[in-house]
Amino acid sequence: ANKRLREASVFLKNNDAEKFFESVIKALWGYLSDKLSIPVAGLNREKASESLLNKGIDQETVAELLKIIDDCEFARYAPAAFSGTMKDVYDGAARIMGIFEKQIK
Repeated sequence: ANKRLREASVFLKNNDAEKFFESVIKALWGYLSDKLSIPVAGLNREKASESLLNKGIDQETVAELLKIIDDCEFARYAPAAFSGTMKDVYDGAARIMGIFEKQIK
């Protein structure tokens, strides 16, 4: 996941939005799959939310994760619906992964 996030930072610097958002979302889903021991193919928003809450992650952090995932999806498939910046998405994803790293064992 960290490798993909580093990859996303390169796309951020090169202003390659399509590859950037793809890398961020893959990094997040891959990270969640590893941390929650759920195969990526079996992972969805509901399962991820439920598992994170069961591991003691607070609702606000889970909501922030889902917003980042939504932002990536909107930016990839409906760019007009995305109102944030790539830097905000990157910073948010890195922050969320840092929280999970500390709180999920």
